[in-house]
Amino acid sequence: MGLKSLIRGPHRGFPVFTVVWWAILSVPVFFGNGSVSHPKLHIDPGSHPVRTPWHPKPQTIHVQGPIVPGRSRPAIDPTADPPYKLQIPRRQRHGWRADRGCRKRSARRSAVAPDPTRTHKPENKEAAVHALYGYLYVADREEGLITVPAGTLLDGNPLNNFLERETTFNPGGVLHNARGITTAGTYAYIPCDAGLVVVALDDPKHPRVTAIDGDGVLHKPRAVQVQFRYAFVCDEQGVKVLDVTDPAHPHPVAALPLAEARSVYVARTYAYVAAGRDGLVILDVENPERPRIDQVFNAGGRLNDVQDVKLGITYTSEFAYLADGKNGLRVVQLTSPETPGNQGFSPRPTPQLVASFPLPGGGHARKVSKGLDRDHAVDESGNQIGVFGRIGARPLSADKQRRLYLHGGSPWKVSDDPRSPVYRKNAAPAPARRPGRDQ
Repeated sequence: MGLKSLIRGPHRGFPVFTVVWWAILSVPVFFGNGSVSHPKLHIDPGSHPVRTPWHPKPQTIHVQGPIVPGRSRPAIDPTADPPYKLQIPRRQRHGWRADRGCRKRSARRSAVAPDPTRTHKPENKEAAVHALYGYLYVADREEGLITVPAGTLLDGNPLNNFLERETTFNPGGVLHNARGITTAGTYAYIPCDAGLVVVALDDPKHPRVTAIDGDGVLHKPRAVQVQFRYAFVCDEQGVKVLDVTDPAHPHPVAALPLAEARSVYVARTYAYVAAGRDGLVILDVENPERPRIDQVFNAGGRLNDVQDVKLGITYTSEFAYLADGKNGLRVVQLTSPETPGNQGFSPRPTPQLVASFPLPGGGHARKVSKGLDRDHAVDESGNQIGVFGRIGARPLSADKQRRLYLHGGSPWKVSDDPRSPVYRKNAAPAPARRPGRDQ
């Protein structure tokens, strides 16, 4: 199909191709210097100023290619054959601002692209896809949270794929210097100067702040990931664990000091921390309220600038993909068929460095994009994001999920001791014995 997305600025009618959507879904490594390749795209330093909604000042962009016939405004035909040429200065690629050196972080709520605009047939008894899945969410260091409707990217028509910001949200500057964004259900968790700001997205057109975990809890948080009832946050002091049983109002439950904690990826009972010069720090989080260091892996000192980490599984092996700064992309194999307990739920990783890729032009690897989440049928708020094969089939709603692990608003607890009070606290009294019949 060629290039997928078109974008136009709010005050100019000239549409230009952009790499925003393609970069979010396809590019494995984001870096500050260097070039980007694509089968039908070549990027070089360019020269023509064009305004887009992503930059308050004109970008230097030049586009060449076949024009769509019969359109009222110029547009490149994404179905035509190359050449396409998009020219962007190096410092403006991937959300960098040339004038301030600021950077945007983008997030899409799901990698499986559920379409909230799709028509549902009543006879299929399908649950509607939540409207929040029709948006991209951009965390900007100066403008805060930016929502961008992206439903037209899912309708199969390549000619209507214009992107425009819809909402800019930064009440009182609370999201100043936003460093990232992580979404869980209908909530976004944004680390910034104020701390970790929780933003409700149940109505994407009207975001609202529900909580701020700031001084005394977090110190300049950098990254956050949520798994079930806990959020794991990297800040200047190490890794902090927050209880998000109530996702709108997290509260701290644990802290683990680390010299550096750049980002974190949680997979079942282990958390993988990009620890800068210390390499990859693997935490045992089987009990999230008592995290501990399981092992530190730096491949004999070769992993010494680790900025980000993402995990993926190929066949029966698990791999960590590391943005190792000046060293480029690193691939660390965590498990293999030879790993003890590899067929179990959460085998202890046995890391080994298996591949390296220095970035061209001396570029530094800063971020690794997240891969596709397969078999992801429901989000943290109980919204269905997968289509099932049976009429009326759907995952449990949020209320029904909570019944499985909450009782009276508190988590169910168990004990290895059958005489523990947890089994008698709310137990109903035993019925009175009836002489002659209950003996």
